[in-house]
Amino acid sequence: MISNEQYDYLKTHQTFAQLTREDFDQLARHIRFRKIAKEQVIFYAQDPRDYFWSTIKMKPHVLRVASSRFV
Repeated sequence: MISNEQYDYLKTHQTFAQLTREDFDQLARHIRFRKIAKEQVIFYAQDPRDYFWSTIKMKPHVLRVASSRFV
């Protein structure tokens, strides 16, 4: 569950601002905030696409692995 502060922050974000309160409330039940360590991998290209990731205070670094080396 997210806090009231997190709820208010997300509700006013342009990504979610157009949702009705009812639709946003339904979505908010599934939102989780996590602290991610610098350089931590949060998903790989082959992972199932079961989640939507968004960052608040960082710029993600995207790597593509080809032939066992970073490209």
